Amino acid sequence: MNSGDGADLLNSFLQSPPDCFLLSKIKDFVLTVKKNESVRDFLFRAIEKSKKTDDGLISFRSSNAITLLNQAKVSFAKFDFENAKFKSAQLSHADFEGASLKNCDLRNATLRRSNLKGANLSGANLTGAKFGLDGIFDVKDGIMCVEYSNDGKLVICGCTNGRVFLLSNTGSTSISAHVEDVNCLAFSPDGKYFASGGKDRTIKVWSIATKKAMKLLKGHEGPVWGLSYAPNGKYLASCGNDGNV
Repeated sequence: MNSGDGADLLNSFLQSPPDCFLLSKIKDFVLTVKKNESVRDFLFRAIEKSKKTDDGLISFRSSNAITLLNQAKVSFAKFDFENAKFKSAQLSHADFEGASLKNCDLRNATLRRSNLKGANLSGANLTGAKFGLDGIFDVKDGIMCVEYSNDGKLVICGCTNGRVFLLSNTGSTSISAHVEDVNCLAFSPDGKYFASGGKDRTIKVWSIATKKAMKLLKGHEGPVWGLSYAPNGKYLASCGNDGNV
């Protein structure tokens, strides 16, 4: 890479502490990375150097390099990053499927909604690393309950405004479930359905596929506070303020 590629400016950026810059300020760099293969090669060489040393400046360059590459939507699938330094790197939505991140320094790295399927993270330092979903839905009222599906791919949140949010790696769906607080939730063992119980004394069974209520169950004389599916998925137990199960 030569000075015509903005080498001096890029070098200056790479040497900045990775937790001291804003992604909104690197748009011009990202465009350059997308268009110029030599710049991408330059950034990968910066990462490669970090595998062999704990030098602070080289670690800064590596973290900023992979942040730029990720912002340019470069896939890291099946890459070998063993021993690389990615402290405080911004890696949300990164594609690390099948990659080796063995012994990587990922302290304080942001890995929200990243694809880590089949990635090797053995020995990696993940202290302070941020995973999961971030900022994909806005709840105006409080969250009463949260449940994960058995396979960990879905999350449901019940709120004080009677709504249920169904969350996945692809986004969120808001469902108007009850007229008052959603107090409890439960996924069916096969992950095809979930049940919600509310302050309105009702229980509803929902289809994950259609996001529509399949059954409305009544009987409690007070708010419903607990739900649990039997292991075979054929029975649903509930409990409420009325002391009944």
